[in-house]
Order: sequence, then structure tokens, then C-alpha cells
Amino acid sequence: MRAPAALFLALAPLAGCIVAEGDKEVPESPYSQPIRDGDWGSDDGDPLGDPDTGSGDATEQPLITVTWGESALTVALEGAPGGLWLGLAETGGACSGSDCWTGEDCRDGYQNGDASYGPYCHPFDSDGTITLVYDGDVAALADGTTAFEPLAAGNTTFLVESRVEDGGDGSCWVFGHDPTHYSDDGCQLADF
Repeated sequence: MRAPAALFLALAPLAGCIVAEGDKEVPESPYSQPIRDGDWGSDDGDPLGDPDTGSGDATEQPLITVTWGESALTVALEGAPGGLWLGLAETGGACSGSDCWTGEDCRDGYQNGDASYGPYCHPFDSDGTITLVYDGDVAALADGTTAFEPLAAGNTTFLVESRVEDGGDGSCWVFGHDPTHYSDDGCQLADF
């Protein structure tokens, strides 16, 4: 992830995972692939708890494609309901516990001493696609940007939710590094 130099110096002692680095060649991520054929109602060791609970009836999993590009992260959904929002949480890698960037998790945000960041949540376009440009300012994350970078690909957990107040059906899916980050939300686990 990338933070402005002044903020990086302030966060560096507590948030070892927010790294200011220059542009790098990034190979295509193994996470740039569609997620298909999830079985939301199975009891096959669901790490999120009882497979018979969750947010309403199980909704068929949309086709989810995540692409960590050179300058932006793109998430595309096919066959999903409306009112979609995206949350991102750093849940692994060099960070641990409260040092991980959770400012974009749509839930709790990130706390560093007396400073709070977020919680930011990213709205999908009406076509079920979102593109987030890297190098977002963690102190005031602008629409269409993220503090994440491609180096976080294997250490990021995703939340996709369809909000009723935005015309959705209330369903949500989690996938990525550690779906248990969202275990209190009753979301459906996506195969990833």
C-alpha cells in the first residue's frame, strides 16, 4: 500500500504494512481469475460458521473477477444484484493484528493512536464493475482510489455487499486471504 510521505512517517511505527514504494513491474496476479460455482448452502467446513445462517436466503454467487493491474485494481461482477459495495481489508503479509490496513473494510476503519481512517467503502458502477486507482490518500480517500497496491494481492480479503437501501437484496460475499475477517457479518463464502 502507499501513503503520502508525511502520513507514512506518522504511521510507520505502528503500521508497518503501509509502505511507500515506487512504481514496480508487477507480474499478473494469480488472483486475476474468475470465481465460479460457489455452493453457499453447503456444510463443507465453512470457516464463517453455521452454513444455515447468514444474510437471508442464499443467493447464487455472481461471477467475480479481480484484476490487480499496473495502475489500478478492478473488480467485476456478473450476475449480481444491484446496490453493490466493495470492502477491502489487509489480513496478512508483513502486518499483524492492528497494524493491518483496514481503513477500506466498510466496517470498522483503521485506528492509529488518536487518528481514525475510514471506514471507507467503494460503490460499484451500475454495470457491476469498480476500478480503484492505486496511491489513494489514506487520510481522505477519494472516490475511485485505494491505498492498496498489487503487492497486497495475496494478503487482501474482499467483501462484496448488495445493500437494500441502494436497491440491492441484502446479500453479501467474502473471499480472499482471510474471509473470517468478516465472520460477524453472516456473508456467504465465495470460492477463491
